[in-house]
Amino acid sequence: MDSKNKKENFEKVQIKQINVKKKNPVIKIHSKDKDNNNFSNSSKMIKFLKDKNTIFFLIGILIYGFFLRIIYLSYNPFWIDETISGLAAKGILNYGYPILDSGSEYLRAKVFHYIQALFMLIFGANDFGARFVSVIFGVLTIYLAYLYGKKDKFLLYAFPIVVCLFSYEIFYSKQARFYQMLQFMYFLSFYLFYRYIQKEYIFSKWTNLILVFLSLYITINTQTFGYFLIPFFVAIYILEKKKFNWKYFILGIAAFFYLYHISTTNINIDLKIVETYFNLYLQFFIYYTPFLILFFMGLIYAFLKKDRFSIYLALISIIPLISMLFVKTFAFRYIYFFIFPYLYFIVYGISKLKLRFSVFILLLFLLNGTFFFFTPNYKMHNHLSEPYADYRDLNLEGQTVVATWPAAPYWYGIKVDYWLEHRITGLEDSWILAKNENEKFSNASVLKNINDLENEFILLIDDNSYSKLGPSTQRYILNCKFLERKTHLAIYQC
Repeated sequence: MDSKNKKENFEKVQIKQINVKKKNPVIKIHSKDKDNNNFSNSSKMIKFLKDKNTIFFLIGILIYGFFLRIIYLSYNPFWIDETISGLAAKGILNYGYPILDSGSEYLRAKVFHYIQALFMLIFGANDFGARFVSVIFGVLTIYLAYLYGKKDKFLLYAFPIVVCLFSYEIFYSKQARFYQMLQFMYFLSFYLFYRYIQKEYIFSKWTNLILVFLSLYITINTQTFGYFLIPFFVAIYILEKKKFNWKYFILGIAAFFYLYHISTTNINIDLKIVETYFNLYLQFFIYYTPFLILFFMGLIYAFLKKDRFSIYLALISIIPLISMLFVKTFAFRYIYFFIFPYLYFIVYGISKLKLRFSVFILLLFLLNGTFFFFTPNYKMHNHLSEPYADYRDLNLEGQTVVATWPAAPYWYGIKVDYWLEHRITGLEDSWILAKNENEKFSNASVLKNINDLENEFILLIDDNSYSKLGPSTQRYILNCKFLERKTHLAIYQC
């Protein structure tokens, strides 16, 4: 009996041990498995360190880009376009809407001007506060360059660096005008759209689609130039889906006709003028010949490799660039948007070279010291038609003031009594008149003939306007007493 009980107890113990093993199985790790686990952990650590380094790089380049854009932000005085935006934003602060003191509304780029007004509320209604909005969009453009470069390790680092340091990017990031915002929003819209059609959604499909429409709306609100994106998006969608859909085709045609309609007020078909503009724009690119060669290298390589993202980027950039030749007035700022893809293809071209790091370092040397704004910069950057007339620190209180561009002194707190009428742009200047027939931006009365003034007055003439004044006005000025010469500004007592 005892032996029987012992046997039963032994069997029970064995059953318990088996159950314990089932609940807590012993895992045997072979040396090969250990090696695989160690390799996996090492890979994760390397990936973490790489991501960490990339994050540190991104933070560093954004901080440095912010520094280059904010330093000496108030050094240059406002020029024509900046005074317009500054006064529109000041109207938002005063009235809650972009209404000028003449009672006229300024409805261009409302989103930009509301953001500008916000920063003026924070930093003050001054040059710094009005320009800060472009600093932010300049830094965001560096981040956008980082996003564009994500598909290639070299592009990931090199493209943001070049955008950060390139002088034109810095220059337009210091303007109280919407050029930097337009560049950012235009190419952000393309980036978001391409992510959507590639099904690489940001957060979700519908979130990405909403972001595309929101970005496109802000682009068009900033500048009607943004309408170019609509037909391009339709065409790209059709090409990507490899199917023809009548409703998208009709939408594309309608977009083109609408684009033509909104462009006709400022369109030029004089081929001589087109040729002149072409030569003027070409001078800029020829001046940076090494960059131009690298640009074409990158462009050709993108087409040879059938890099769809880069090809689409070229199409949405080059075709609108060509259209700028047919605008009535010339200014480099009209093609500034193109600098972003221009730099992209330069870096793209370098990335395909065996000695890409050496060429890139050489490129940075070619940029020279002008690309590091540690000292105040007064370079006009092809804005010779709009010199910076410096109206700051003028004390003209109690005197009758006549100005050739009254908005600028008005921005700096000088009450201007009369605008000396002339064609500021060389074209019809009805845009400068308010409904009350005064000058729109300063509410100054319009002086058609300088001889009509009998009392003594102070005359402020900027360099841009003098050549556009009539011969009789120029003869009248010769009899006035010259008081002072400031930067691009002559002051007379008449």
